Amino acid sequence: MPKVTLRSIFKRLDQNGDGKVSRAEVEAFAQAAKIDTGLLGPLKLKGTVDAIMDAFDENKDAHITFDEFCAKASTLLPVGLELDPDSDDPDHVRDTVSAFTAMLDSKRTDGGIDEGELTDHIAAKLRETGDPTAKMKAKVAAKMAIHTLDGDGDGKIDADELTSFAADALKRSRD
Repeated sequence: MPKVTLRSIFKRLDQNGDGKVSRAEVEAFAQAAKIDTGLLGPLKLKGTVDAIMDAFDENKDAHITFDEFCAKASTLLPVGLELDPDSDDPDHVRDTVSAFTAMLDSKRTDGGIDEGELTDHIAAKLRETGDPTAKMKAKVAAKMAIHTLDGDGDGKIDADELTSFAADALKRSRD
């Protein structure tokens, strides 16, 4: 299974290989995640692209560099995955991710978090804030997370995929 790292995700986003990600590349990535389906598809796609560009393009030059991507990488971790940002212990990351994965996969116990499980989890967290569009936002976030973090293409995020990404994101957030 390919290791899911910030560099591997950035390379998937940077389709033309120029070292920066444009709005069009973010849109193509979101379309590949099937964000643009359904009656509200075009609005969900635009909202997703706007949110990503707003969050990651720190200098607002209409491109996301690898440094900008790394600076915001922790925002790609699923909500509720609580990692200690000061820990250098790889066991901490692995144990935290394993517990998080087991919690979300408790109904199916197939070893991975699928889109439905992640959608339900994110929607519950958003409902706690009183967000009336929690389910729609959660579906979009879950589709993007699966598309981004599913290293082996099985439609699920397993503990190994999430651990490799989380460890890389945690390390780079301290650099």
